[in-house]
Amino acid sequence: MKKINYLLAAALFIAAGCDKSPVDQGTTDDGNLYMQFSVKMLSTRSTTDNTGGSNSNADPDTEVGLAKENTISTVDIALVKDDQYYVAKNVTPSSASADTYVASFSTLDLTAGAKYKVYIYANCSAPAAFNVDEVSEATIAEMTADNKFWMTNAYSATEVTLPSDLAPYTQPNTPLSLGAHTVERSMARFDYKQAGAFDMGAGITLTLTDAALINQSKAHYMFRRVTADANTTSAITVGGAEIPTNWVVDTDWSSKTPAGFDAQLEAPSTWTWTKLASLTTDDQYTGDYKIWCYAKENTIPGIDAQKHNVSTGVVFKAELAAGATASAAVKDAMAA
Repeated sequence: MKKINYLLAAALFIAAGCDKSPVDQGTTDDGNLYMQFSVKMLSTRSTTDNTGGSNSNADPDTEVGLAKENTISTVDIALVKDDQYYVAKNVTPSSASADTYVASFSTLDLTAGAKYKVYIYANCSAPAAFNVDEVSEATIAEMTADNKFWMTNAYSATEVTLPSDLAPYTQPNTPLSLGAHTVERSMARFDYKQAGAFDMGAGITLTLTDAALINQSKAHYMFRRVTADANTTSAITVGGAEIPTNWVVDTDWSSKTPAGFDAQLEAPSTWTWTKLASLTTDDQYTGDYKIWCYAKENTIPGIDAQKHNVSTGVVFKAELAAGATASAAVKDAMAA
């Protein structure tokens, strides 16, 4: 089995700040400021962990995702400066390019010459009030609907400086360029390759039949964050790059309890079983892998903290069978 890193999640560290409510952009032409920007999905991030001795036999070792996971259907774009928060919702692509958009803001609200950070919400909605530490408890089903897979900034928000004169950009055909912005899917995906029966000796075989994913987080940060280095107490960077020597961290990584999970190792009644034979959707790898499920980030600060009751894991059901080579005693025991 391999985990495909669609997700780069978040941390317990909460930066000081205040919520910012969006300004209504209005629908008149008075003071309109048109801005053009492009949005592309980060497609090279989704690799298996084939380095470091993984048993993944995926070839090639990069999963680009399915069209229904990659499609950007809606875009909300937010401009943030201190306590100012401006949003253009449901921006549609321009006719010139499928990934280029033109949004309308207001020159009456935006400050000429000022710097704003750009936040992208693809297939999900910008909040009523902005907080870079925003936490969502949306369900996996809500976040992974076909052609509406949630995506947000893949890196730190780009900072743009508005021109000192905004007048030239008040017509749709002369938009101000906000540049290109990369988004990433907000969740990981697990794929599974069915194995044959395992020989247990004495003519007995074991076949895995069902699987359940346990201890996956309920909540996630809308914008990924990482530690500065391998030190789990180091500074946190919102939108920082994930590298082998740092940590991607989530909302409760330093205070994990089973109560933070819907499916808990200690409560089998909460597990959701999937029959492995029912998996039929191919991924983009060769090697007979099938798409199994999605999962939010569940990160834990350090190897020593990776306990069974808080680490994400997989529970299997299996069937034992006595084959033709089994002795009569073994067959009788199995039948009993």
